[in-house]
Amino acid sequence: MARLLTVICCLLLAHNAIRAAEPMPPAGFRALFNGRDLNGWYGLNPHAVGKLEGEKREANLKQQRADFPKHWTVEDGELVNPGTGPYATTDEEFGDIELHIEYKTVPKADSGIYLRGTPQVQIWDVDQLSTPKNPDRNPNRGSGGLFNNTPRTPGRDPLELADKPHFQWNSFRIRQIGARTWVWLNDRLVVGGAPMENYWDRSKPLPAKGPIMLQTHGGEIRWRNIYVREIKPDEAKQILSDADATSSVIPPDGKPVMLQERGAGEGPAWHPELGLLTSGDGHIMRRALDGKVSVHLKGAGTNGLLFDREGRLVMCEPVKRSVSRIEANGTRTVLADKFEGKAFNQPNDLTIDSQGRIYFSDPCYGDRSKMELIDAQDRKVEGVYRIDPDGRITRVITHEVDRPNGLIVTPDDKYLFVADNNNDTVGGARKLWRFELRSDGSVDYLSQRLVHDWKQTRGPDGMKLDSKGRLFVAAGLVAQNPPYETQDKPTAGVYVFTANGALLEFIPIPRDECTNVAFGGPDLKTLYVTAGGTLWSVPMRYPGRVVWPK
Repeated sequence: MARLLTVICCLLLAHNAIRAAEPMPPAGFRALFNGRDLNGWYGLNPHAVGKLEGEKREANLKQQRADFPKHWTVEDGELVNPGTGPYATTDEEFGDIELHIEYKTVPKADSGIYLRGTPQVQIWDVDQLSTPKNPDRNPNRGSGGLFNNTPRTPGRDPLELADKPHFQWNSFRIRQIGARTWVWLNDRLVVGGAPMENYWDRSKPLPAKGPIMLQTHGGEIRWRNIYVREIKPDEAKQILSDADATSSVIPPDGKPVMLQERGAGEGPAWHPELGLLTSGDGHIMRRALDGKVSVHLKGAGTNGLLFDREGRLVMCEPVKRSVSRIEANGTRTVLADKFEGKAFNQPNDLTIDSQGRIYFSDPCYGDRSKMELIDAQDRKVEGVYRIDPDGRITRVITHEVDRPNGLIVTPDDKYLFVADNNNDTVGGARKLWRFELRSDGSVDYLSQRLVHDWKQTRGPDGMKLDSKGRLFVAAGLVAQNPPYETQDKPTAGVYVFTANGALLEFIPIPRDECTNVAFGGPDLKTLYVTAGGTLWSVPMRYPGRVVWPK
């Protein structure tokens, strides 16, 4: 009897082990790997047969199939390769698909995923460093990029580093329609609809169909939960139509153009009749519609500028330590110059919500001896404040960020983005934060979310939104500024984030330092960028979102 029970227990354990290995694809997907054996896969390294013909080619292909099970095994529901042999290749061929796949690697194990038999969505050992001898090979930027695209083209390098450490499982979600390819690594967008080039012949389009291939190179890699969903034509058409919200923000023939060598330090603001106003050389400068530059308001000492919902110019005045407004008759009205009887630091930038409430940042750069605002623990305060239409002033952020700079409220008054820019301190914050706003304009501190960290380079400054809800943030440096900023490559430019906070695109501006942006032009499809006193324009595919005019 005891022996019979033992046999039954063993059979149950074996049955449960088989069941545990059974894949469980999400709704609409099917498994390409059954978790038990190599059924549905064969071995092929296409590079090994690329120049072979006839009998030699056929012999090589036959040998690779024979070698496949010598290098690939199944362990505990995982497809395992030590870094040798032909690539695991699906018997089936695929066109438009969505692929879910998980992998984990060891140090020095690079790999990749071939789509339609074409290299590849790259997997790196991100602890490797770039080398001057091969400047286009940048493993430290992260996995997920279309590494075999031409260097410095969209998708070639990932939008951000999203890899987990060695020996931990990473998850890819890959969508490909035609050549357009999207890659999410660990739920973070790293390629946003960039076209995959045909590596085998760049003069031709990507093949319409081909196998999925798992590359092996350099060290052990394990794969599991390999699921695919084929995308039908109607859905593919809709996805491509919707993709405009996450495609390149610049037209194909567009590029940044310098308009002025000096006089445009900060705070660009567009007026349909006056043209573009900027803070520069201690004044408010005007670039008229015909391109003529003049002094609009002498000795203003301003930084951030913005037209309110009535077309009045609202100004941050760090020199006067105030926020003021130019009325329709040309007079200046002070909106805020003190909080609880103490003078502000250096009002820097501002944003206006749908109810006309003004939010402004109040950092202190340079000399801090004249700071008057302190908290109950005698700590100096660099905060964010709200001016209500009735004139009441409320501090909405005290120490939740290190040194607030640029900021913007979303059109639905739901979110407040704040640039945390403590650049003149070693190790100071260079971060972009998002806060949720309550209906009364107060900040929900528990909702604070880090959107992006610029780390060792200059952090974020001014920002604006376009009509698609994308966030345009000026940041970065071209040259190093030790000991504060020590980036290894130029980072000055405009960083474009999707509505959910994923880095979508980077527009380089080759001047130190990139300070602010604004949409303008008759159709609001021109992005103006201030950088080190220079003024640049960049054509946009979609208009910006402005408070005024509507």
